[in-house]
Order: sequence, then structure tokens, then C-alpha cells
Amino acid sequence: MFSFDIRYRNTCGWSSSWATIDIENVNCSKSPVLEEYKWKVYPNPTDNMLYIEQDMEDFGQSTSDMIIEAASTYDIRLYDGQGNLLRQTNTKGGTVQFNVANLPVGFYYLHVHEGASAPTEIHQVMVER
Repeated sequence: MFSFDIRYRNTCGWSSSWATIDIENVNCSKSPVLEEYKWKVYPNPTDNMLYIEQDMEDFGQSTSDMIIEAASTYDIRLYDGQGNLLRQTNTKGGTVQFNVANLPVGFYYLHVHEGASAPTEIHQVMVER
């Protein structure tokens, strides 16, 4: 078990609370885990352009599966470590480019959404100089 003090600010000022977490009883199975990625993100680390490419052939999908997936619209978003949205685009597949040359050095998170029911594919991306 872990106990810690949480400080938070609301309209009345600062407050604090104690919280206790029992690590042994945490159920991690509720988080969707992707067994395979449908998108390649490269180069990683990068300093200029980031390429996001749909990768269907590596996972043994049939031609009919590719046609069905090609009809899907994907929402691709790049976030910084604080959760701020930095880049966003929609695509039906293929390759997408994000220019990251003006971003500070650090870690970023690329989210690929395919509708509300599919799990979000998340890639960690490093920008370096």
C-alpha cells in the first residue's frame, strides 16, 4: 500500500487530502493493450519531419481487409508531455507527415484514432537535435 498527500487548488484556495492505493488489487486488464501496431512512425528519434505510415501488409491482412480499412478515416494527433495538442490531421490511410523542426527537444505522444469503438494506438516520439 502507498499513501500520499494530494494538494490541489480550487476557487477557495489550496486544499490537501490523503490518499491510499493498494497496488496489489489494481486491475490493469481494463486498459486496452494493442497486440500489433497498424502504423509505422519514423524516424524516431527525429529532428525535422515525422512520418506516420499505415502498415497493413506486415500483419497478414487480406486484400479485402485492406479495402475495408482503407475506407476508415483516421484521426492522427501529436501531443506534448502536458497533453497539449500540437498537430492534427485526418487521413484515409497512406503516409502523413508532421513537421517537428520547431518543437523543443523532448518526448511527444502520437495518437491514432479509428472511430470511437477502436482502441487508440499511441506511439512515443522523441525530438532531438
